[in-house]
Amino acid sequence: MRERLQLLFGLLLGITGMWWATKGVHWEVVESYVKNIKPFYVILLAVLFMVQQLLRAYRQQLLLPKIRYRSSLMVLCIGFFFINTLPVRMGEITRPLLLKSKEEIPLSASFAMVFTERILDLISAFFMALLVLSYAQIPMIEENWLARIPQLARWFIPLLIFVLFVLFFAGGWLEARLPMFLRTRLNPFFATLRMQRKSIVKILLLTVLIWGGTPLMFLSGAMALGGDLSYIQGFGILGFTMLGMAAPNAPGFVGTYEAAFVSGLSIFGFSDANFNIAFAFLFHSWVYIVQSTSALYFLYTDRISFRNILKQLRHFRVNSSA
Repeated sequence: MRERLQLLFGLLLGITGMWWATKGVHWEVVESYVKNIKPFYVILLAVLFMVQQLLRAYRQQLLLPKIRYRSSLMVLCIGFFFINTLPVRMGEITRPLLLKSKEEIPLSASFAMVFTERILDLISAFFMALLVLSYAQIPMIEENWLARIPQLARWFIPLLIFVLFVLFFAGGWLEARLPMFLRTRLNPFFATLRMQRKSIVKILLLTVLIWGGTPLMFLSGAMALGGDLSYIQGFGILGFTMLGMAAPNAPGFVGTYEAAFVSGLSIFGFSDANFNIAFAFLFHSWVYIVQSTSALYFLYTDRISFRNILKQLRHFRVNSSA
């Protein structure tokens, strides 16, 4: 019953988001943007996305060093395909289930790895938000008291760097001083850091490369349509899309992703609704096609049944809620 309500809410949110994102759009103008796409930048976008996937697979291998790199890439591509296809983020547990069935990695270790990734990416998102607020040109905060926000954000950047240093290089000291309820919740993260102590620097550098390279994908998408987007604005659009994907969603994040994308562009002063929705559609659909192609390749070559994965997901969710 709870899943059905989440699905219904996600569908309603997706429909509402798509309505809002396409409001005031002239489809003949959108069609002209699509017809004049520059293929080089579309191909570059695909290459940049796959480079990001390769880096993510390497980071995943460092967090779970018992697996081979190819297996890590296979699990990552298939896992993200299910996350980006199934509604209400039902595919989140695909990677742990695949790691258990293919690599005999205990579910507890796999879930600890996923949890650690989430912490790393959450910290990265917070850092990117500070960079955007500090250095991006955002028309709506350039006047009145809002103009102080960039100055305040710049003060938080060195503070965050210090906190990160303590978190990753003095984690044991910090963990011992946390309240018990926080220590219990963050135990998988600190346990993973203890086990991979020698790889912490590599893991952090890979995280910087993964998220630092992502805005280049948005720049490539904008140039494919003849638009102009700055690197720091790319961070901002990324942040908005991450928020759109965090909400309960329809299959493929349809609607919520477009609404978040268009909202980000509007915040940065992009006023052409036709360009905005063309950009959102291009980026969302093309990245999904590239990501799905990599997943389908591994599903075929490793003879993994799509239907069996769905059965495992349902079985796990039923047992978890029992």
